[in-house]
Amino acid sequence: MDTFLNQAILAKELCLKKINKMKIKKIFLIFFLVQALSLNVKANTNEKKQAVVDYVGNIKEFSSKFIQTDGETIEEGNFYLKKNRLKIVYTFPSKIDLIIAKNKAMYFNKDLNEVEYFNPKKTMADVFFKVFNDPSFFTDFLIKSETNYIILEKVIGLDERQINVQLVFEDSPLVIRKININDENSKITYSIIDPNFNPNLDIKFFSMVNPNFN
Repeated sequence: MDTFLNQAILAKELCLKKINKMKIKKIFLIFFLVQALSLNVKANTNEKKQAVVDYVGNIKEFSSKFIQTDGETIEEGNFYLKKNRLKIVYTFPSKIDLIIAKNKAMYFNKDLNEVEYFNPKKTMADVFFKVFNDPSFFTDFLIKSETNYIILEKVIGLDERQINVQLVFEDSPLVIRKININDENSKITYSIIDPNFNPNLDIKFFSMVNPNFN
């Protein structure tokens, strides 16, 4: 009887040792799987970051239609980009041209025939210039993936305000689709429609000479 009991106890101990070994192996397996998955996600994220940087860096000329909304109003127009100048042409509901360079910008209200020159550094116009013309914009940003989309997010300072900028790209093929500009008081979305790369734009199209003097 004692022998049988001892054998039963021994068998139980051996069984427990096997179970513990299996648990340890599973723990190590889970650990390595988590580490591998983490490294894979990190590598994939870095690849997407670099793809976005390369994509925007290769934009030398660009044009597209856009729809702008703040949740209450809708405006429509066109973007044009060439050689460090950006032109935003509003076609609805008002006809307004904005031409933006690094340190100078021109506002032309065609309906009222009004022209103003201003420094874009403290305005939303500077956000657009940074996105398309300032390489430092892409040195420090967050990136996340959603189904079929890549979202780049960055907070920048603008005239003592913190502006949250989001660039939304279609993933495959990589194409910019939205620009979201948010601060504590507003949220503006620019939906980009029919983007055209290298449209061979005439540099005179970006002239800041007062249109009334032409």
